[in-house]
This record gives sequence, C-alpha cells and structure tokens, in this order.
Amino acid sequence: MEDTKRNRYTNEYKLQVVRLVKDEQRKPGELSKDLGIDPALIYRWIRVYEKNPDQLQPGAGKSTEKEELRRLKKKLSDAYEENKILKKLEILIWVCWQSRGSIKIPSYQQEPSKKDTIC
Repeated sequence: MEDTKRNRYTNEYKLQVVRLVKDEQRKPGELSKDLGIDPALIYRWIRVYEKNPDQLQPGAGKSTEKEELRRLKKKLSDAYEENKILKKLEILIWVCWQSRGSIKIPSYQQEPSKKDTIC
C-alpha cells in the first residue's frame, strides 16, 4: 500500500479554481487533469462556494487578532473572578477557624446537629 500525503489547499487557491469553473466556463473534469486534483474535490469546492461565498475568501475560518485578544481578555477576567472567590473563601475559613478553633465537617450519615455545622 502506497503511503500518500494529503495535500492542503489554501482558500485563495480553492477560490481561483472555482472562478476558473464559474467565470471561464472550464469543465471541472478538464481542470482536474490540468491541475492534478481529484474532480470530486473541485465539485466540493464549488458546492461550498455556492452555499457560502465568503467561506472561501482568504483568511476565512482563521481567528483574527481582535478575536484572539477578546478571547484572552475574557479568560483573564474569568481568572480574576475565580481568584476573588478563592480569596473570600480563604477569609471565611480563617474566620471560622479563629472563632471555633477548627472547622468541623458535618457527617451525612446521621442527622446534623448544631455542633456539627461549619461556623
């Protein structure tokens, strides 16, 4: 069995091939022979272009710097919120420990009593 490497084509290339078929009325079968591409691949690119022409535009499908920056800012904001919650929890545990001497965790196997509660 021959080990074949899968070719990856840029959106610009795909758009050029689709335009050759659409604008210059080239047949996908002929074009596939000239370019050394499977005709089914060209037909697939044509279907994609007909459904959504913007999908084959150069840079389509790649995140832009603005989107990446927005995503990273959101992630940082989430981390700050999580950090604030953990700091409040740390203070709550410290206050409970100071007032009781230790934190007692209630047992769920029996009915909880007032002495088993946290703080």
